[in-house]
Amino acid sequence: MPVVGEPFRVATNLGAVTALNNFQQKDIEVQNLRRISATGLKLNEYSDNPSNFKMSDGINARTRGLAVALDNVATARNILLTGESSLKEIQDILLKVKELTTLAANDTLGDLDRTTISQTIAGLTNEIDDVVAETLGSERRLLDGSYVNISYQTGEKTTSTFRVDIAQDHRALGLGIDAPNVADKVFTTADSRGSMTKVDQALELVGRSLEAIGAYVVRLNVQEETLAVEVVNSKAANSRIKDADMAQTQMDSTRMEIIQHASRTQLVQAMLMPQKVMALFN
Repeated sequence: MPVVGEPFRVATNLGAVTALNNFQQKDIEVQNLRRISATGLKLNEYSDNPSNFKMSDGINARTRGLAVALDNVATARNILLTGESSLKEIQDILLKVKELTTLAANDTLGDLDRTTISQTIAGLTNEIDDVVAETLGSERRLLDGSYVNISYQTGEKTTSTFRVDIAQDHRALGLGIDAPNVADKVFTTADSRGSMTKVDQALELVGRSLEAIGAYVVRLNVQEETLAVEVVNSKAANSRIKDADMAQTQMDSTRMEIIQHASRTQLVQAMLMPQKVMALFN
């Protein structure tokens, strides 16, 4: 019930006090709506709604963690694709070596021809070692057999990890096609055929590595899509809690400004009431 003062008691103008209190309350609400309009947020500080603000902070922390995990997944995929590209280059080199060993297995070649083939194969196997040495992922060699037990953080929880192992050494020695096994074994038909077998085995090892890396990339692609959806959903959930409906806020602001103006008018009228008492003394 509103407080109604007796108009002829002037020591305390209850009407003016009541009107002033109403005006101040409406002014606070108008200022709050203006702040919401300026920031676009219905929650600007914990005092606005402590439980919802805390919930929003938790969702925001999760969203930021997911965004970083999404970057981690992209980085891991790019590293593995670098390794895949280098393995394809090694595969191409091995195919050239395969051609040369197949040529050397022919009885029609002379010693000079075989020497040339041997030197060419030695140069190609050196190229393989160079490719391995230059293939790096985060400053670590990917293809020399040391890139094992590598863990990528792919989520905002400590248990959300992705393990990668590339244990095969793809240098010439690791593939079994170093000079003593291939380049030096092309001077007879029998040795050349043995070298062909060594190269076939090396191609098989490289093929297995390409298959493994391809499987890793497929899984990372799935994780990337999942994380991207989770980031969007988390942002949407946080927006529902914290962001203001600007259309509704504008409507409320207009309504409150009208009410505030009415409260101001009532205050002015209440403050003029004691002047009516003065008429009794005239």
